[in-house]
Amino acid sequence: MSLKKINSKLFDRYIKKIISETIASQLPGRQNGGAADAYRHILLSAELTRLFGSGIALGRLNRHESDSDSGADNGLDMWNNAIGIRIGKYIRQNGGEWEDIVRLSRAVMAHSFDGPGFDQIGNWKIRSADDGIKKTYELYSKPGRNGAMSFERFTKRYNLNREYAFRTNDKTILLEDGKLELFPAAMTSPKHWEVNPKVEVDGAEIELTVDESQFPSRDWFTGKGFVYEDGSRAPTLNFDPELFPEPHDDKRSDFKSDKPDIAGLNRKRPPLRLKPNMHRLLSGDLSAISSKENPFSARELRFLMGGKVPRVKGATRLHDIARPQSDRFDP
Repeated sequence: MSLKKINSKLFDRYIKKIISETIASQLPGRQNGGAADAYRHILLSAELTRLFGSGIALGRLNRHESDSDSGADNGLDMWNNAIGIRIGKYIRQNGGEWEDIVRLSRAVMAHSFDGPGFDQIGNWKIRSADDGIKKTYELYSKPGRNGAMSFERFTKRYNLNREYAFRTNDKTILLEDGKLELFPAAMTSPKHWEVNPKVEVDGAEIELTVDESQFPSRDWFTGKGFVYEDGSRAPTLNFDPELFPEPHDDKRSDFKSDKPDIAGLNRKRPPLRLKPNMHRLLSGDLSAISSKENPFSARELRFLMGGKVPRVKGATRLHDIARPQSDRFDP
């Protein structure tokens, strides 16, 4: 097995779980900047950050964007990754679990919209690719981590695509009694979306239209309409409607909520004790594996070479965009 396959296999179990949850959501647009595409990116970046910390998550996600050979929309993807990293950091600091990742990811998806209907995306603010890339750059260039790296050097280092535009709602989203400040999910206009949920009619699979698919509403947040297929790697999650965070004005200083939040539990997650070489490998640096130094213990090698993961029915590969359409310059 090649070093690249070993590195990919390490994250396979988490990727399959994220894909399963995304498919179960029944959101449209699994490719080309759709709602399901955004949900998947937020889930993945949040879960990697919860498990390994923001440094490893950023390294892995940035390498995924730059290693792609299919013209990924880096700006759009990295905007959504930045949302997930903020969620993951908050949950990691407060000892949260996968259930909290899903709860807050669903909440930010629902609050990215103002009422029902995907057609409103056409009225959202147009963002350039650089707007999205900068969201990740701001996290990546913190003091102590490449603080002196310029934005231009950052984009060249990761060979980022800076062409395609996208859209986001122009507002701030506050969750967890205002302790978690986020920005709305990034998407393209629904006319560009590809790969929607399918239903079986008279023995034939029919792909739903965007409007026939699930919409990220309060009911959707609770799990209504989700379909966890046989072989799904994601646990079935349903939330009480009372856990749905109500929208509020972010300028209000007197905002109160009686909804439970993980910060109030005052739990601490034990640090993940990894050798420097393991940190490098988790970040995607395959040079960390050296046959001469043999730096990994038998326990670490068993972790790296974990068992096979079952295929998920109906899953699309993690990479979001097979080939951007020629008219994707129009967001």
